[in-house]
Amino acid sequence: MDKKKSFEQELELSIYKLFREKLSEEFDIQVEQRLDSMKRPDIAISKGDKRLAIIEVKPRFYQGKSRVDAENQVTELAYSEGFRYAIIAVDEEKLLLKDCFLNKNNKFKKFSLEAICHIFEIIRNPDLVPGKEYRDAVFKKLVEMTTNAKDKVIAFKDRNRAATMMRDEESFFFEREDVEDELFECFLKKFEGDKVCRYTSLASLYRTIDEGTQSMCCIVGMNDRSECTYADNYIKDLNVASIPSVKTLYEASVENRFYILSCMNEQKYDDLTMWRLYGDNTKGVNVLYDVDKNGLTGFKLYNIDYAEQPGKQGHYALNIIGALMGMKVDGRTFKLRRWNEWKHFFKPYEYKDEMEIRLLYNKMNKPASKWILTSDYQIVCPLMIFDVKKFPLLIDKIMLGPNCPDIKVNQLQLELMIKEHIGLLRLSRKYDVVTTSGIGTYRM
Repeated sequence: MDKKKSFEQELELSIYKLFREKLSEEFDIQVEQRLDSMKRPDIAISKGDKRLAIIEVKPRFYQGKSRVDAENQVTELAYSEGFRYAIIAVDEEKLLLKDCFLNKNNKFKKFSLEAICHIFEIIRNPDLVPGKEYRDAVFKKLVEMTTNAKDKVIAFKDRNRAATMMRDEESFFFEREDVEDELFECFLKKFEGDKVCRYTSLASLYRTIDEGTQSMCCIVGMNDRSECTYADNYIKDLNVASIPSVKTLYEASVENRFYILSCMNEQKYDDLTMWRLYGDNTKGVNVLYDVDKNGLTGFKLYNIDYAEQPGKQGHYALNIIGALMGMKVDGRTFKLRRWNEWKHFFKPYEYKDEMEIRLLYNKMNKPASKWILTSDYQIVCPLMIFDVKKFPLLIDKIMLGPNCPDIKVNQLQLELMIKEHIGLLRLSRKYDVVTTSGIGTYRM
C-alpha cells in the first residue's frame, strides 16, 4: 500500500478515536461516510437529524496554495451538504475549525480537541452556556413579534441557541457582536445582484476620473438631515424608557465613523424623478456599477428597509428591534452594540420609491482622508477617499442627464478623458462607456 495513503488512514483512525472518546454516545461519528457519488468526508459527525461537522484529514498540507485549495474544498463540502462545522485535521493536535453557518467566508481557526468537543456538547445542551435566562427572553420576544421573517428568525434562534450572553450593571448583550449582525440580517436584505446605479453631479464624476479616486461622505454631511436621526427617533417614539443602545445626544465621534454611498436598483437607471432629485436637476450623470463582491471586505452593501406605512409604528422591523431594546430581564435592558452602524439601513415610508441600495463603510479608528465644508448645508464633515482600483464598485457605464451641458460634446470628451486616464481607473469596459439619457421631453 502507498506509504502516504497508509499514513493518512492511520491518522484518520486516530482522529476518529480521539473524538469518539471525548464525545458522548449521543453523537454519531462515521468514518468515510459517503454523501454522494462524488464527495465524501473522511469523518462525519451528526446528532440525530442534525449534521454537525465534517473532518478532513490533511497532513502536511498547511502551506501555500495547497492550504487555500484545501480550505475551499472542505468548506464547500460542509456548506453544500448542510454540516455546520468544517474541520481540518493536520495532525492529532492541530485541528482547524470554521463555523459555516455564520459566514461561509470566515477563516479557519485553531482549536483544541477539548474546545471543539465542548462546542458540540453545548449544542447538545445549550443550558450549560452562561446567560440562559437572557438568551431565552430575547428569543421568545423575537419569535412572538415576528411574522414576515419567521423562517429567518427561527433559523437565527437555532444557530445561536448556545450563544453566550454577557451583562453589566444596566444591560445584557450577546458576547459576540457577529451574532448581532445575524440578528439585523433577519430584517435587512443583503444586496445579491450584480449592478447598482448612482446619480451624481458631472463635477463629482470628473474628479473620480481625473484623480482615480472615489470619495464617501460621512453620514453627517448627507443631503437629507434625517439620515442620522430617523431610526434613533423612531425607537424613542415607541415610548421605550432607557434604551442603552440609542444615543440621547448627538455624538460626533460616533457619527463620524460611518460613510455612505447611496446607490439605487438598476431599474432606476434612467428615471426622471431621480434625475431631478439626485442628478443635479437633470444636469448631472448616472453611473452604472458592477459590484465586486470579493472586494466588499470592510463594507456593507444592503437594500434599505423602508417603513410599510407612514407615521408612528409603521416600520415593522424597527417595531421588533425597539421591543427587543426595551425589554428588561433582572432589571437589565437588552443592548445592541452594533446599533449605531446598522441603524443607517432603515428609512421612512416616504422614500420607498427610491429603491436605495446603500454602501456603508465603517472606518473604525482610522483617520479621515480629509475634511470638507459641504456646499449644500455648510457643514464641516470628514471624507474617506478610496483608490478606484480597490473600490468594490466598478464603473460599467456612464449616462449623461437630459439637460447635461453640451451633452454631445461632453459625451465625446469624457470618452477621450477615460481613454487617457485608463491607467488610473478600473472599468468593466474600455470603449463606449458614456451614453446619454433616453428622456428627451423634459425641459427645466
